[in-house]
Amino acid sequence: MASTMTAFADAPAQILEALMRAVTALRTTFEDPFLRAQALESGVRVAAIVVLAALAAWIAARLVSRAATSRTLRFAAEIVAPLTLVAVAHIAIAFLAPSPNLRDILIALVLVTASIQIGLAIGRLAFNPEAAESRLVPLDDSAAFRIYLWIKRILVAIGLGFAATRVAEIMNASPLIIEAIRWIAGGAVAAILIAGILGCRRRMARLIAGKGGDSGAARLRRMIAGLWHLIAIVYVLVAFIVWGMHVPGGFAFLAQGTAVTFLAVVLVQFCLAQIERLFERLRATSQGWTRNAPAFELRAGKYLRKARVAAIWAVRIAGAAAILLAWQIDLGALLATPVGAFVAPRLAGIAGSLLLAYIVWEIADATIAYHLDRRDANGQMLVRNQRLRTLLPLIRNAIFLVIGLLTALSVLSQIGVNVMPLIAGAGVVGLAIGFGSQTLVKDVITGMFILAEDTVNVGDVANINGTGGFVEGMTIRTIKLRDMSGVVHTIPFGAITQISNLTKDFSFYLLDVRVGYRENTDRVIAVLREIFAGLAAEDAYRDDILDDLEVLGVDKFEESAVHIVARIKTRPIRQWAIGREFNRRMKLRFDELGIVFPLPRREIEVAQGRTALPDAVAARS
Repeated sequence: MASTMTAFADAPAQILEALMRAVTALRTTFEDPFLRAQALESGVRVAAIVVLAALAAWIAARLVSRAATSRTLRFAAEIVAPLTLVAVAHIAIAFLAPSPNLRDILIALVLVTASIQIGLAIGRLAFNPEAAESRLVPLDDSAAFRIYLWIKRILVAIGLGFAATRVAEIMNASPLIIEAIRWIAGGAVAAILIAGILGCRRRMARLIAGKGGDSGAARLRRMIAGLWHLIAIVYVLVAFIVWGMHVPGGFAFLAQGTAVTFLAVVLVQFCLAQIERLFERLRATSQGWTRNAPAFELRAGKYLRKARVAAIWAVRIAGAAAILLAWQIDLGALLATPVGAFVAPRLAGIAGSLLLAYIVWEIADATIAYHLDRRDANGQMLVRNQRLRTLLPLIRNAIFLVIGLLTALSVLSQIGVNVMPLIAGAGVVGLAIGFGSQTLVKDVITGMFILAEDTVNVGDVANINGTGGFVEGMTIRTIKLRDMSGVVHTIPFGAITQISNLTKDFSFYLLDVRVGYRENTDRVIAVLREIFAGLAAEDAYRDDILDDLEVLGVDKFEESAVHIVARIKTRPIRQWAIGREFNRRMKLRFDELGIVFPLPRREIEVAQGRTALPDAVAARS
């Protein structure tokens, strides 16, 4: 290091000496007529080479640009010009170059010029400062102009540094002068990069910080946003020092790691954007799939959200792994340690068990929910078998219990716990509970027989032990009824002695029509049939009525009324709605026809030849 610093301290004197020699050579050239003529001829040849190459590049660019109608073709047109420049310049140099040294210098300058132009073309493709529609990266005009300007400055600095270094090497300059030129050019590039970092510090900080929030990730983003420019400046300085000090493989390692990191970040962002678009399309498509099953639509939305999060994290983890590999950080060595070899397989086994259990449960739960909540094309819930609506929730609970137990046993076995004593102990505990909970066992067994015999199901209206109501739910040991006042009655299966199902397969609404003795019963029955025909003809009631009106006839006589009995066969639970509508229409029709519903009354008939008052009463008067 000391010798290097001493050599750099002598560099200004050697550069000044080289400049003095160059001035002396130029003076000698211009004073000597022969050398002056050679210099003039060389200048003319160089000018001819430059004019021919530039003219060919201009013509090629003009010809290609006329046919360039898209962004890709315009980029191709910009690439054709430097490539033509290189090709024509090489041909011209081969025929017109005055000397080998001048030929090598011209080739170096042509290659540097073409490289700068190609780099600028790529920069315009990504950050076109003049046309937003041709800009590959979605940025505003100000940001695109700044980025393109800094790219241009960096390319020019690198090109000039390379050209100066190459010219010095061709002219057989001292190694110290060549090294000084390299350091000056590298320092210029580093200074431009640092200036660019400081110039876009606030904008990049806002981009890194994102929309804010109080989560741990949001706080980490805000911390990185406040320090990113310092980290970038330190990185630029370290890269400059490693490059300048000729650390073996150091700059190549930094360049490779930086390039892979940049590509990984770009690809991750691109993949994340594509994932968002993909799941937006899937979300829109799933609405058509699940229109007939609202519950499954909610579940599909949940699945899509979870799949989206999983895909995002998979892309991020893959990008992080690529970056770690680029910087030669070996995760395999960590897993190869005794701790890693012990923990990693068990964590993988636990994660696999939990994932498998979740998938099996979601498939079972989604299938059951789909069959319970399926709807037709009009959005109306399909009438499912009531027994199915009763058994499926019980099956779902049983599946959940089995999956939970098996998963718990699997996780315990993964962490090294012997599950066989637990299984044996569970059997003993279950046997003890069976002996000590006879009432519970009775409830469960009775419930199993009730469900197996299909006596009552969820959705039925039943009368159980004198308590009537709507069957809202059934578990493995109880049944829940809600009566007309809204009270929920929970009845254990073991306590049930009688079940009266009012809605088993079909229902009847019993009509008990009371009319006066003066009415013609045949006429009343005809009116009842007329009312029923009008009711059954309407769309609102047609599907709920299963058969014609069944008139059982005159059933009995009372003091003031004659009873005519009939019944209407309906779908389950619909008998009361049909019966109420029939009664409403019957009242209106009877009023129109003058058919009178009898009122309670009593007639007193006095026999002929008898006094109206008893003799005792007459005597008193």
